[in-house]
Amino acid sequence: MTRLFLAGDGERAVWVVALIDEEIWTYVANTGMFHKNQAMRDDFFVGSDFTYTEIGVREAARAIADGVGLLDEEKSTVPLRTWRADSSPLPPETVFASATADLD
Repeated sequence: MTRLFLAGDGERAVWVVALIDEEIWTYVANTGMFHKNQAMRDDFFVGSDFTYTEIGVREAARAIADGVGLLDEEKSTVPLRTWRADSSPLPPETVFASATADLD
């Protein structure tokens, strides 16, 4: 089962999040892909530093088009290097198709 969320910090949208089974994937605009994100998984299930609002595919696509998930290249070199080396990212189309299929 795939569910989509917008993770926010106050009024600012920070991540488009996909909950796929028990794993958290975040959309990273710098790579154009969803990547597993253990820190966000911990926050989602335990910490709640962010607020999570469940959204649909259209809202997720709109947030991505608006630049949600874009990281500063200079401040985020380590996570971006890791995500760029990720051998199993998910394209948004795959995540969205899964979220849509789960509604049937």
